[in-house]
Amino acid sequence: MSSSVVTEKDSLLLRIFIVVRTAIAAFLFISGSLIIVGTQLIGKFLFDANYIYKQYFINTSKLHFLRLMTFLVSMIHANDISITYDTSKLVSSSSSPSTVFTVDDQHNIHSKLSPNSIVISNHQVYTDWLYLWFLGYTSNLSQNIFIVLKDMSNIPVLGYGMKNYNFLFLSRKWETDKVIISKQLDLIDSDAMGTNKQLQQLGKPKTILPYYLIIFPEGTVPSIRTKKKSLEYTQFKNLPPLKHILLPRVRGLLLVLRKLHESVEVLYDITTGCGDLAAGEIGEDKFSLKNHFIKGNGPPIIYHYIKSWNLKDIPLGDLSVDVDDLTEKELQAFEDWMLKIWYEKDELMDKFYKTGSFTDPTNKNEKTVVGKLQLRGTFEVLTIYIPLTIILVSLASLFYLIRLIFF
Repeated sequence: MSSSVVTEKDSLLLRIFIVVRTAIAAFLFISGSLIIVGTQLIGKFLFDANYIYKQYFINTSKLHFLRLMTFLVSMIHANDISITYDTSKLVSSSSSPSTVFTVDDQHNIHSKLSPNSIVISNHQVYTDWLYLWFLGYTSNLSQNIFIVLKDMSNIPVLGYGMKNYNFLFLSRKWETDKVIISKQLDLIDSDAMGTNKQLQQLGKPKTILPYYLIIFPEGTVPSIRTKKKSLEYTQFKNLPPLKHILLPRVRGLLLVLRKLHESVEVLYDITTGCGDLAAGEIGEDKFSLKNHFIKGNGPPIIYHYIKSWNLKDIPLGDLSVDVDDLTEKELQAFEDWMLKIWYEKDELMDKFYKTGSFTDPTNKNEKTVVGKLQLRGTFEVLTIYIPLTIILVSLASLFYLIRLIFF
């Protein structure tokens, strides 16, 4: 009898804890998001004619949002991050490939990813973007983030903020997407090359604004419906079925690579796996946004296997013509390259589900580091509130001076 009472009491306390934690997280998320968008508005209002300063405010707001989300995830459900890579195959700005990823005594991950990089990955759950954005944070690139994603510009507050971030929204209509995204990519490229006309007019043509661009070529996460569509398309193309991931869409990535070919330094190919997810399980059924951010049931650990490519090793076709004017042979060459990567990724996922890891004990060049998804210091989340504090202090000081002078 007493055991039943204790169980009921514990269950009640757990429900109360979840409600309180959710309320705190919701308050921090809403207030933080509003302040971050406010930071963007301040930058746009004060420095609309100065591209560098305006972009500084936008980039700072990107860093602030990453800090906010990382703090919330670590508060609600702390994740570990496991990174495996082959030191003989990873391109980086580091003179020693073995130190591309390191972990300090506080379990913080540090990395030396190349600026002006493109990241591709399979898509497991809707929070994948956060884990890849966090990788940029470990290389001090989180403020240079761009993400290719479905159009979310109509979401209140967040949609406006993401538009200011110049995230690349997709409508799933190639004719429309191609024109809009091409313009955005041209701007990203000119910023990275120091050829932006607005910067030249300001007398600062050599200013370099790097980028860390994330794209999920599958376009969505696995579900019963999307897995069925992927299987049907592989059958239509006479391709072997993919066991664990979806068939990628080719044209979007091809457009991105061709548009950024003069500035991009490296393409990172990341295979992502979720801990505590078995083969055949749907990631979004188990680790939905509701389960993750309200119930606290997120993946205990995220696994990344990272490869990289130099652009010269990727068949992009004739760069002097429009992507839609490439020959069938050129298009097929890129599609073959892409499919080869994706089938290798499917094999890696098969191994992951069988062994619980991407690590190959027989590969002496392979290295794995494990750290936590966390801020380097809790104080970092407080930087989100600095702009509002400055404004309130300034207004209070102005009000005090007005009273002092006139009253």
